[in-house]
Amino acid sequence: MTQQFSVVPTAVGQVAVPTYHISVLPNPASEVLHLEAVGALSSSHELQFSLYDATGRAVRRLALRANGGSVRLDVADLPQGLYFWTCYSPDGAAKWAVVIK
Repeated sequence: MTQQFSVVPTAVGQVAVPTYHISVLPNPASEVLHLEAVGALSSSHELQFSLYDATGRAVRRLALRANGGSVRLDVADLPQGLYFWTCYSPDGAAKWAVVIK
């Protein structure tokens, strides 16, 4: 599943809000998640990702270059269930869900 979202600004005033294309495959996942980020920021910027379980506990954290970065994330040790990603950028944050089966 490919997620496209606009980052929600957290600053007051005029803020340019870039759009990021985040690929999280597969969803649902059982062993590995592949994350890839392509966006309006330069490749020197990093997106910070946190994966939370249903209780709100952070179970994974990682950084990814905002333009063309990718990572393979092992999730085989996580219990089955619904998890929530939060992506933090210099301009704000976005959230979405992923199922681990």
